[in-house]
Amino acid sequence: MSGQGGMLERILALVLTLGVTFSLALSAIGVAFYYVRPSPQPGPSDWRITGTDYFSFAARLLASLPSGLGAYNLMALGLVLLLATPYVRVLTSFVYFALTRDGRYSVLTLAVLTILTWSLFVH
Repeated sequence: MSGQGGMLERILALVLTLGVTFSLALSAIGVAFYYVRPSPQPGPSDWRITGTDYFSFAARLLASLPSGLGAYNLMALGLVLLLATPYVRVLTSFVYFALTRDGRYSVLTLAVLTILTWSLFVH
């Protein structure tokens, strides 16, 4: 595909590639820390994703990062990034379509973004 559609494909490919690559890297580093640096047995809350929804969990995780990057935080950060990648892809598509003044695809992408946002708040 050429022209503007080709540019959108390249941008989206970059968003997806970077999201998955950084997510994998963070998760792998977290697993390596888990096996290299012995730590006390984790409590029950260390193995669960806490929070009422994705956004509150991500915010709580990001707020806890200045206190230290342990194995659990790195693995959780990898998971948060992996879950955010498709969301950022749809958000990027919406911004692109809005900037190119493509009304039909802007509305469709906004509908998908709304559904994704709602589902991340609910779960």
